[in-house]
Amino acid sequence: MDSKVILNKNFYKTIFFFTLVFFFLIAKKINASENLHYLSSYYGSLLAGQIAKYNNENKIASKYYRFANTKNPKNNDILELSLMSSLLSGDIKLALEDLEKYDKSLSTKNSKISQLLNFIKYIKNENYKQALKLLNQNEEIIITVKVLPIIKAWLADNFSKAKSEINQFEYKSDGLVMSDIYFIHLALINNFYKDKANAINIFEKTLSSGVDNRLRHMFFYKNLIDDKVEENKIIKSFVNKNPSHSFNIYVNKKNLNDFKVSTRKDGISESLFNIAEALYSQRMYDLSIAYCYLSLYLNKNNFINYYLLSQNFIMLQKAEKAISVLQNIPLNSYLGWNSFLKIADINLNLNHYSKAENFILQLKKYSSNRVDVHYKLGEIYHNKKDYVKAIKAFNEAISLLKISSEENWYLYYSRGMSYERSNQWEKAEKDFLYALELSPRQPLVLNYLGYTWIDYGMNLKKAENFIKEAIKLRPKDGYFIDSLGWAYYRQGKYDLAVLELEKAVGLIPNDPVINDHLGDALFRAGYYNEAKYQWNRALLYEPEKELKENIKFKLKKGL
Repeated sequence: MDSKVILNKNFYKTIFFFTLVFFFLIAKKINASENLHYLSSYYGSLLAGQIAKYNNENKIASKYYRFANTKNPKNNDILELSLMSSLLSGDIKLALEDLEKYDKSLSTKNSKISQLLNFIKYIKNENYKQALKLLNQNEEIIITVKVLPIIKAWLADNFSKAKSEINQFEYKSDGLVMSDIYFIHLALINNFYKDKANAINIFEKTLSSGVDNRLRHMFFYKNLIDDKVEENKIIKSFVNKNPSHSFNIYVNKKNLNDFKVSTRKDGISESLFNIAEALYSQRMYDLSIAYCYLSLYLNKNNFINYYLLSQNFIMLQKAEKAISVLQNIPLNSYLGWNSFLKIADINLNLNHYSKAENFILQLKKYSSNRVDVHYKLGEIYHNKKDYVKAIKAFNEAISLLKISSEENWYLYYSRGMSYERSNQWEKAEKDFLYALELSPRQPLVLNYLGYTWIDYGMNLKKAENFIKEAIKLRPKDGYFIDSLGWAYYRQGKYDLAVLELEKAVGLIPNDPVINDHLGDALFRAGYYNEAKYQWNRALLYEPEKELKENIKFKLKKGL
């Protein structure tokens, strides 16, 4: 072989490698901005699209792939990437427009994405015969064939065919989830074909079976008996069994903004949600997102898809996107309360306290006598270190309890933490002990009370036993192991303290407090250089001001 050829090949391989590295290095910049100056280059757009796709920035990826597609319209692979990115960004309309534009270049026989989009287009346009024909030609366009009988039942043009199709659905051998899907759709199909009485009867049988978590059944059932909810025995039973459930807020409210299954299109929207839910349970988050958006394209009011989208985005560490989709769920939907709570939770985790508070205050205005809304306010104020407001909110939550039961332990635990942080130890200790009285094996309470006793120099042996019990319940919790190490330290058992604190640092290496504790234990055990190393390491992880100054003092003077 000619050496020049070899040289040229190696040269281009090197250039390609460094190009990849370059685009990887700018990935964050691309991710953070929709500045599309890379569109001047075909290959640059492809690489930028891949990076955006890797970062789950599908809207941006779609723009890059679509540009590349204009430069090379006969490349099926690029078109498929473009279509999938548009689908994953929720822009089904754009994907369909591109599919129509480039349909001649794309081999529909071999492209599942194009066939799936065409199928959805037929459903959207209520061309059910064409949709069924396409589905019969290639059943694999629906990612899970298990749901096919239900989709075909909704595509059927009469009740007899619909019943025949849905009875092909194998649910008995696949557990409760599949059973729920079957009975929901069986009831909804009966109602669609004007047999409302049988639809109600199906739901009443499932809801009377002793399974308590059939909220979707309850939702559709309530829609059917909306004119006589107050005297309905099944609704009353659910409310009595689950007095704190958010569904109860909406039981007697009228004019709710919610999803109704009144067309075949609506039934298929629900079927696609079922697929999305199954994909989520299998950790196939991208595909779950795609089917959520397809379901919403058929009915924008099928709000449960937004809730599932948020779950997918959280798993993909896209918190802001999770918030964005949840905001599509109105408060006067039966999912509204939980959606607003979830938005508040996500904002709380992002330290966006004002935003979190705003959503909870909207809930408070909508229904003020709920334990969960006052508790969440307390949690927000506690994290803001406004312990006076936090205690007030927790007091309001506790005052709404008709009776304190095991499930209410967290209220007293949370208030106890705010009391402790505001130097009201007697009140804090009382709350912690009462929380344990309600639920004796709560590791969070056992650890917090044990650790606080240690910090106060109280009940050291009892504190040690409490922490050990917490570790038995959660053996891989680095914070609990830190507490045990600190208990040994406070009792002068420095070698044991070092052993436990090294374990804790191994589990949570970037916590400044745990690293500081290990530094203290090492110093007392006579390992002075190691102690300084650990204190310096603690400083790297941005400790709070008081701890930071304390560590700097120890580095100069020791203990």
